Amino acid sequence: MSAERVVAAPVESSAITRLRRIGGSTLPIVIGLLVVWTYFEAANSHFLSPRNLTNLLVQISSTGIITIGLVLILIIGEIDLSVGSVAGVAAAVLALLLVQGLPWWLSVLAMVGVGAGAGLVQGFWIVIFGVPSFIVTLAGCSASTGSSCT
Repeated sequence: MSAERVVAAPVESSAITRLRRIGGSTLPIVIGLLVVWTYFEAANSHFLSPRNLTNLLVQISSTGIITIGLVLILIIGEIDLSVGSVAGVAAAVLALLLVQGLPWWLSVLAMVGVGAGAGLVQGFWIVIFGVPSFIVTLAGCSASTGSSCT
């Protein structure tokens, strides 16, 4: 029996190595983001201030939450075409209930219920009846758009 010797590769902790680990498909996005940040910081010295970055995060929070859901759907190989129109109906329900004088927490609960209800109905058709998600969510998009217009 011969003893084999395992030699560990040297560990590099340079910035170049970390950028290589990001991958070829993500690296152009990171570079583009850095270019955009540099441009806007040069145009306005307050762009990268904590107050402005906080404001940007608050403004994109709803889009980010919706995006997380869409990414999960895309990971399992499905598609959801109705997410924008269902979000619009849910926002309209929230606005209508707040204007009517309902407490904010009850209005938010109703908004979440409308969105979850639409997802439950569409998911039922996809899972139980086996209708393709493209067809179900396209119909859901049309129904949501129509209901938000009335």
